[in-house]
Amino acid sequence: MPLKRIDAGTDVATVGIWDPQYEPDRHLNEAARRERADRAQIFYVSTGADGSYPIDVFLNEEPPRDYLAALEHVGDFRLTCTSGRLRVGGVEDFTREQKQITGPDDVIEVPAGDYTLAFWLNRRTEEETARETERALKSALGEEGYQYWQARLQGCGGLVAGLLAGLATAVIARSVTGTSWASLWGLLPIVLAVAVLRYRQRALARDPRYQELQRIADPIVRRMEEWLPTFAWVLMREPRPDLRGGWYELS
Repeated sequence: MPLKRIDAGTDVATVGIWDPQYEPDRHLNEAARRERADRAQIFYVSTGADGSYPIDVFLNEEPPRDYLAALEHVGDFRLTCTSGRLRVGGVEDFTREQKQITGPDDVIEVPAGDYTLAFWLNRRTEEETARETERALKSALGEEGYQYWQARLQGCGGLVAGLLAGLATAVIARSVTGTSWASLWGLLPIVLAVAVLRYRQRALARDPRYQELQRIADPIVRRMEEWLPTFAWVLMREPRPDLRGGWYELS
């Protein structure tokens, strides 16, 4: 298990890890930040896009084989920690006295010293993850069980009933309140969506076979969605003497 998973947000398309002791008291341009990275005071990744990036941080522990098998090792970098604390998050906070995108939960405690940071990257697309999830579900549910589960999950058996219920609600609302059809038209999509959702929930709750399949499928879907981070940073003490700091740019 990782020491910690951190959802690192950034508004400058760059996330990193650094000892707060090395935070400068002024803004750094890209060249100056790279120089700090070369000196192992910060490691950062230029992601190419703003957003949130789940990062698993491991400390003096090799991740499980099946975990690493799904990731790509892109390099090792030196990282120095003298304070015993490391901050993980958007690098815009590297030069901010008042943090805006990181907080106390984004700081981890580690023994002071130099580390090898092994950088592992998840390059899988959403389509690849979906295919792997499907394979895992078919293995657990069986082909026929998977098809039944999918059909019930995505089925439209209650659509007509839901639409009729929604229309009936709209008609009753107009007759009771005197509301114009024009006003109700704007609310109709919401009414229909709620009606269909309630019908499907009741239908699935009355299907014991679906409920059993869902009990098996739910943890598999959760695991596949939450298991792999965008990045994994594995910290190991006592890096080799020739290892240098650095940074990485996603292509």
